[in-house]
Amino acid sequence: MEYPDLDRLRVTQRPSRLQSLTLQSILAQTKRPTAFFITISLIEVGREVLKEHLDHMTADLKEHPELKQHRGMATSYVALERLVWLIQKVNQSIQQKPQLASESEEELMQNMSWFSETLEQVARMYAACTDELMDAVVVCSITIYIHAASLPNVVPILSFEQEESGETASADLVSIGKSVTDLAESMDGVYTLPICWDREQTFFLPREEDMWKIWHFADSESKAVIGYELLRFSKTYIAVVEDGSFDNMATWALKAPELMRLCRKRNPYALLLYCYYLAIMYFGLPLFDKLKRVEMDIVDICEQVPANFRPHLDWPLEICCSERDSSGEYESFMEGRLRQKFLRPGEEEGLVRGRPDEEGVLREGVGVGLVAD
Repeated sequence: MEYPDLDRLRVTQRPSRLQSLTLQSILAQTKRPTAFFITISLIEVGREVLKEHLDHMTADLKEHPELKQHRGMATSYVALERLVWLIQKVNQSIQQKPQLASESEEELMQNMSWFSETLEQVARMYAACTDELMDAVVVCSITIYIHAASLPNVVPILSFEQEESGETASADLVSIGKSVTDLAESMDGVYTLPICWDREQTFFLPREEDMWKIWHFADSESKAVIGYELLRFSKTYIAVVEDGSFDNMATWALKAPELMRLCRKRNPYALLLYCYYLAIMYFGLPLFDKLKRVEMDIVDICEQVPANFRPHLDWPLEICCSERDSSGEYESFMEGRLRQKFLRPGEEEGLVRGRPDEEGVLREGVGVGLVAD
């Protein structure tokens, strides 16, 4: 069989509205676009605009049925059609009134699981994708992520292993967000920012002492992972204050698969650290406030923590479940001054007691040597 010339198709395809108005314009807004930057920018565009772009892009792709015959393209094209179908199904479930019935919730969760599987399949086929197809997949993935984020009662931030089988119950927002981030980072021209490992630590997180106490008392299963991820979390704050960049902090959990594995196993030390992360992000990332779900998320996670650990969650619960001066605290967070507000007697703004002096040991504990930017 004679297959279509893929390079010719790339050249002759009619530019879609998405390519001209969304992705390309977003990529042009900064010299080093990241997956987080693209995701936030697309979310700001809004659901309806994304749906309009998606409809237009799907029509563009259907003008090239020969893509289905191309070696290596068939799987990706079918996967895209499946993603579009999933979005339609999700829309139908969301629009049901009154409150979602239990059957609808189960169907919606199944759709979210299928989404993750399909997106991974498309990502593997990226080398064979045309620009149009890749743009469409990115829009599909962001649209699904927006839907998932807006349904905390249906799509939890974390799903937990079943005690009998040891399998994770269903798709969750962390796994969906990781799929979206991995896909966006595979695009040409998208950057992954390095962690500021070698910068002097002059700014520290609010209540960082409490987080290092978690590391000190952690069990053998979680101690090395918690030490490394907490150090990485603290280092991401340098880029927030000095560079105004949220990228690594916002995607911290998505790039911590071992920590998330421990959380899904209900390891109490991993769950404590993750709750502190949600509280810190509540200060610094307006997206969390816009999603209106962080209070439900942190309460759900706290319920998985053994009762004797729950007193250690008083501060994260207070931050996420109370009325706050969001604009004032956001400004203080960006300027590195928020820690001062939460200092307790005997604590210092520029010193964290209990933080190890030998940072390289923490990194080597999970097999990562000390690497500078």
